[in-house]
Amino acid sequence: MRRKPLPQEHSVHKALLRRKSNRTGKTLPSVAMLDASFSTISLKRQRGSMLVTALFIMIVLALLGLTLASSLSSTGNKVVADNIGFRAQLAAKAGLEHIKATANPAGATPLSCSGTINSPTSFGQVRGLEGCAYQASCQTTSTTIAGVDYYFYRFSSNAQCTASELISTHTLTDSMMIEQ
Repeated sequence: MRRKPLPQEHSVHKALLRRKSNRTGKTLPSVAMLDASFSTISLKRQRGSMLVTALFIMIVLALLGLTLASSLSSTGNKVVADNIGFRAQLAAKAGLEHIKATANPAGATPLSCSGTINSPTSFGQVRGLEGCAYQASCQTTSTTIAGVDYYFYRFSSNAQCTASELISTHTLTDSMMIEQ
């Protein structure tokens, strides 16, 4: 059995659904009608805002990606330049040791030297020193200290390593004094 609505309930329900008039005499829509029309107006105003937001996010991500790619590229170039520089330093050290061994052979009398030697052609084929070459020079001065004769040596070694477009040079110098 259905119950009949009370007269008060019926009038409250009808009041919500019908239009009310304000003090100026204009009719106002009910609450339900206001909610429906407001959501329609709100959706019309928001149309395209998601597209603008998505476009902004895409631009920010693209700029972030370009920055990351540029950073990785410059880091890679720095690593290659450091590697070639280190190889040039090793080649210069090899040239310095070569010229020292020529001037002061192990187990032999020290020699006077004034000249330049170049790296052998096979030097550039040594693993780790590919594309590297050196030129080492030696100058000797004879001197006497407290009645003892000495050779005073000045050594210099210039090395250059190349890889693709990068070129690195390194120079080392050294000196020593040996009794004649």
